[in-house]
Amino acid sequence: MKKRINLINALLFCLIFTPYVACSEEQPKEVLLETSDGNSVNVSPSEKGITVYEWFNPECPFVQKIYKNGFMPKLQEEYIAKGAKWFVVSSTNKSHRDFVPKDKRAELKTKMGIQNALMVYDEDGDFGKANGAKTTPHIFVFKNQKLVYSGAIDDSPETESEPALAEKNYLKLTLDALLSASPVEKEKTRPYGCPVKY
Repeated sequence: MKKRINLINALLFCLIFTPYVACSEEQPKEVLLETSDGNSVNVSPSEKGITVYEWFNPECPFVQKIYKNGFMPKLQEEYIAKGAKWFVVSSTNKSHRDFVPKDKRAELKTKMGIQNALMVYDEDGDFGKANGAKTTPHIFVFKNQKLVYSGAIDDSPETESEPALAEKNYLKLTLDALLSASPVEKEKTRPYGCPVKY
């Protein structure tokens, strides 16, 4: 019975990470993407702890909304300080006008106010497609390699709204619940924003 459960878990994992691994009981130890400073980093969910993925396109007005006045960088810093790993992921295709060339990435990270979060580039789009990232922003939160939330950052799908005034910030609610060992209120919401430019 235990072996059957392990096999089912492995198959489910393969559905998420099919572009990176053959389906087996072994979960991938490394999925490498390039950071804004040119290094490679393993973006696989942590075996223990919280991992946040935030899909990103600096030209998208929905992304610009959550970065104005430093809202998103403050949120990143708050939860990274509490132990979360946070990846800001760009899956924009090289041929798209929104693609950020390598020599502009460090400057962009500074401009957006991103400090301890890692900005990574998924140039072929495999990582984004494997996770089902559809919009910028689109949020995924894992706890101990288990997906516990996917969807919108909040319940305010307008480009001109003030993110700090959203009635419900689903990302913050999820992270607070995980840190306090409480049930996550919503496991999935409908993401809003600009389509990911695969």
